[in-house]
Amino acid sequence: MTILKAHIQNFTVFENTQMEFVDGVNIIIGTNGTGKTHLLKSLYAICESVNYEGEDVYEISQPYFSVNPMELVRDKKNRNNLTYVKAYFSKNSSASYEIIKNKGMKLAADGASYNHIDFKIKAIFIPAKEMLAHSRGFLALYNKYKIPFDKTYIDIITNAELPETRGSSSLNNAILKTISSVIR
Repeated sequence: MTILKAHIQNFTVFENTQMEFVDGVNIIIGTNGTGKTHLLKSLYAICESVNYEGEDVYEISQPYFSVNPMELVRDKKNRNNLTYVKAYFSKNSSASYEIIKNKGMKLAADGASYNHIDFKIKAIFIPAKEMLAHSRGFLALYNKYKIPFDKTYIDIITNAELPETRGSSSLNNAILKTISSVIR
């Protein structure tokens, strides 16, 4: 399922931002500190939350950002200002990550919520930091000692260590061709 648009409010550097995406490859460009990684991590985490089958609330702030959820709130002074990242997959289908505050700007709840989601999403986040070169033994160390790396690093290394598939789909071939032409 493709993300058609996103709405981000009061989340890290984003005051109130809406963006639309096109079919195929979307390129996010900006200077340091403009929210590129936060945008991509939050959308990735929302996609992962759609696949979650556990009973607890799917938490995003700690596993994906390694912070207390209140650290992700842009305007901490106004407790009535909603804080969320919402991804739209169709006109009626969406998923969001929300940070709900109570009196005294303390966290009341954080987690994912859904609207008309009846599908799974295959997503991968490739972090800007070159983790794959340092991945040998990383998963074993992480699993044994609970090293505090955010989940995006764990996910990319886990996926990179999977055995090769027997063949690429036509969609994958088209995406690889587009990416190759962009980076040349």
